[in-house]
Amino acid sequence: MNETIKLLQNHRSNRNFVKGHLISKDEVNEIIKSIKQAPSWMNGQHYSVIVVDDQKLKEEIYSYTTRNKHIETSSVFFIFLADLTKQKIAADMKGKEFSFGGIDTLINTTTDTVLAMQNAAIAAESLGYGTVFCGGIKTVADKIIRLFNLPKYVYPICGLSVGKLDEELTTERIKPRFSNNTNIGFNSYSVATKEQIEEYDKVLELFAEKRETKIWSQKFADIYNKDNEPGDLKTIKEQGFEF
Repeated sequence: MNETIKLLQNHRSNRNFVKGHLISKDEVNEIIKSIKQAPSWMNGQHYSVIVVDDQKLKEEIYSYTTRNKHIETSSVFFIFLADLTKQKIAADMKGKEFSFGGIDTLINTTTDTVLAMQNAAIAAESLGYGTVFCGGIKTVADKIIRLFNLPKYVYPICGLSVGKLDEELTTERIKPRFSNNTNIGFNSYSVATKEQIEEYDKVLELFAEKRETKIWSQKFADIYNKDNEPGDLKTIKEQGFEF
């Protein structure tokens, strides 16, 4: 097994960092270079990144989403934004009316953004740092938009905390995933079954992650309940992401 595969297969979320540890500018630049070489639909590069290394700014962001202490203790907090402002400039340059384009554009911009974010995580982990993605950023998107004065056609998708792992506090382990026959098919679609989900519930119960208060099936039954309307839909539309 080569080092890249080993790194990918040993990924785990790290939420405990040594507060005050500084990542060198050279290392941050290596992460940025890796971000910029992520695959991108038609080379559209439909994203931007805010690199937050100012402690006061990190604490401000943490105050919006206090379940995510790692933001405040991270060395660098990256905010990944779906961003169509460059495409808007291109339309203006060529005298074309700019249109968001609907669901297809939403998928393309989000895909570009998360591919860039994954490159960042892999690069940071290859340098020996811990990482954790922060989906909580999109739940406070309105506050992030105001804090950084984000223009129309820009929307926060996710955050990424990077820092030196606090070995004394860290409890995270490599989390078990679905069995292959649950979501991997060779030359055909793999149809998941109730029995496979029940088995996975048992696997995670044995894994016994302290932060989990529900079994997997209950957690996602609640998340995808018919009454679960995204609270940030109004903000998404205000930023020009019409679909």
